[in-house]
Amino acid sequence: MEYADQIVFTVEDKEFEGYIEKVYENSFLVVALNSDTDLNEKYHGKLIVRKTDCRLLEGSR
Repeated sequence: MEYADQIVFTVEDKEFEGYIEKVYENSFLVVALNSDTDLNEKYHGKLIVRKTDCRLLEGSR
């Protein structure tokens, strides 16, 4: 996975879709596209997610 890839990621046992804004060694800075109200209030739509909690969205490449 790399910059701008669309992914599915898990936070607090919920799945969200988003895209990678920045790649780190073991994690990604992710912009959530379908976040709920709680996620927006806590993280303002951007959060750091472990690479193991992400998978590439089917058909995004």
